[in-house]
Amino acid sequence: MTIRQLTKKLFHLSDWLALKRIESYTMVGHNRLYDLIDLLKLMERNNLTGAVVECGVWKGGAAAIMAREIKRHGYHRHLWLFDSFAGLPAPSLIDGPAAVEQFEIDRGESSVTDVESALAKFKIDLNQVSIIPGWFDQTLLSKREAIGPIALLRLDSDWYQSTKTCLETLYEQVVPNGYVVIDDYGSWPGAKQAVDEFLASRPAERINLRPLSDGSVFWVKSVTLPKPEYWSGETQKYQEPHLRLKRLAGEINRLPLKTGTVLDLGCGPGTLGHLLDRSRFQYFGVDVFKQELATGAYGQFDLDHDDWDQFSFQQKFDVVVLSGVLEYLAPERIEELLRFIRQNLVKPETVLVVTYTNFEHYLRRPINYHPAWTVTRPIKKMLSVLANTGFRLIKKYPSYYFVLNRRLFSPRVWLPWLSRRFGRQIIFILKLSD
Repeated sequence: MTIRQLTKKLFHLSDWLALKRIESYTMVGHNRLYDLIDLLKLMERNNLTGAVVECGVWKGGAAAIMAREIKRHGYHRHLWLFDSFAGLPAPSLIDGPAAVEQFEIDRGESSVTDVESALAKFKIDLNQVSIIPGWFDQTLLSKREAIGPIALLRLDSDWYQSTKTCLETLYEQVVPNGYVVIDDYGSWPGAKQAVDEFLASRPAERINLRPLSDGSVFWVKSVTLPKPEYWSGETQKYQEPHLRLKRLAGEINRLPLKTGTVLDLGCGPGTLGHLLDRSRFQYFGVDVFKQELATGAYGQFDLDHDDWDQFSFQQKFDVVVLSGVLEYLAPERIEELLRFIRQNLVKPETVLVVTYTNFEHYLRRPINYHPAWTVTRPIKKMLSVLANTGFRLIKKYPSYYFVLNRRLFSPRVWLPWLSRRFGRQIIFILKLSD
């Protein structure tokens, strides 16, 4: 047992004990089940409405774990379980020779009694669970209306056609910000191809397929609200200063400028403007939707789509801030934005302050991905983009640090390793290249 596995068991002791009880009822490994539990907890924390649906149940081990979480939150959502209970259907050529060989060895037969026995391990009320025997192309359509909205859809359907049928039949009922988990994405080529084709047919959603343990994946169904309406709701979270904004304000306030202008691109409710030294800095904010800032000047502009000729301000600034912006733009738009900043918004001595998500951290905690993230480049690649568009790195540090006697101290020696592993945001201070 590795140190990481031992640590995980200590943090998930009650979950680990639960997994041990249903090991004989599932072929899903512990790591995948831990990830599933985390998603179920996140689903409850985010107050998503809708049922939990599993297609491909076998003997019900994963279903019992999901039912256990639903029970712990008061049975306020229903669990639907679909399986043929006659084993897997025959694979097609798309599923590959390994699938044909596996099918000849073990077709995965099980029974409703097996599932009920697994649920009994946690004393689940069977009135809160619907177990539906039959092939997916026959049962899903007939039960779709009864299922209603879906908060989490888990597919453990192995082959191409089964996975395709489940997605085409049930995906529209997954609620915005709901979860879709594909257990076999990294295990069987047919399941992977079905998912890739399905997502390719929906380019407008800009879905990020995110890895879970041992080859499984999930994604968050994108929000269908218009962008201004969506972001106006999101930015309510940032009315009060959070740690990253306090760090940025501290960095700007320490600049050796008697007076200066600060442009905050993607300013949200303009919280950064309240944290700056107003006796020295004039604050300008730009965002996608209309809002009244309590301080400074405001311009409306969609950094992802609007024409650069329509940009709100025609002047150069002493400080330009990109905080929580680059992750949400298309890759080509990032380079356009940086070139526009260089050519139109900065002076030779201007400071560019950029915050960027540390995706090394989120590869280890993929369930924390924001559903609107478009770019997930590593730190080194984003620094390369900044350098190629004409900006030179002056400082780089995690979004936590401390100040003593007006000097900034950030983690050094062994602590940067912790920052890369666990720090959620990295701050860059840049200037124009010489």
